[in-house]
Amino acid sequence: MDENRKRADTGIASAIALLPQPTVAGRTSMGMAMGFNGGESAISRGVVHNFMQGKASVKVGTSYNSQDKASGGVGFGWTFN
Repeated sequence: MDENRKRADTGIASAIALLPQPTVAGRTSMGMAMGFNGGESAISRGVVHNFMQGKASVKVGTSYNSQDKASGGVGFGWTFN
């Protein structure tokens, strides 16, 4: 049961470490963040690029936690007028 708690705390720390990244049309931004929960920690980093006059973006991010596990994700977003 203690192992399940550690895994949950690590996952929560990874989620807390989600990146806030500024977005500017035609530009690329980078960010880093850290998260902590129940004695576990995680660090994340990512890159977002905006194109189509700022109406669309693509984001790539990774995280690494205190249980030596890595996570990653890719996202695409767009803005409607």
